[in-house]
Amino acid sequence: MTRSAHHRTAAWWLCTLAVALAPAPGCSRDAGPGDELVPVVDDRGIVTYRYSSGARPLPAAQAAQVPPPREDWQALREQADAEKERRRQDTLAYQEAQRQLYDQRRRQQEEDLASQAVWQQNQRAQRWQEEEQRRAYNDQMRQSSENQRQNAFAEAARRQRDSQDIDRRLMWMQQQQTGQPQFGGTPGPIGGLP
Repeated sequence: MTRSAHHRTAAWWLCTLAVALAPAPGCSRDAGPGDELVPVVDDRGIVTYRYSSGARPLPAAQAAQVPPPREDWQALREQADAEKERRRQDTLAYQEAQRQLYDQRRRQQEEDLASQAVWQQNQRAQRWQEEEQRRAYNDQMRQSSENQRQNAFAEAARRQRDSQDIDRRLMWMQQQQTGQPQFGGTPGPIGGLP
């Protein structure tokens, strides 16, 4: 058989496979009386199990990936439940803090709206008071102007009466001097004058 035909023979591959598996870890020896099954890591980082008392232990990061024994499941479950409860309490505390913050903002907004309403009411009251004062001042000025006008009319009427009284007196004095009454008789005193 030629060298190129060796790959066609099944026995050739079986021999090659047996040679490759013979020195592999965990396949070369059986369990001894004091050996126990422990996980070990080979040079390629693959976790395998073998019976050995002197096998090197797993690193901490890889040992955490090894499933724990059955008796630790309860402790892990309790730890997971405690972590879940802690997260739930944290969520409730966060929601309560958010609710209190919302209530505080709502109260602050209500107080701001109330103070703004009071300020607007005070502004309206002040404007109404100023308008009332302006209206009262205008009424007072109109009344004063009306009083001055009436006083001026009264003064003019008084002066006109005084002028008429003076004219009548002068006419009466002229009549007395000439002795000729012009009004059909002797007039009496006018304006309190003789």
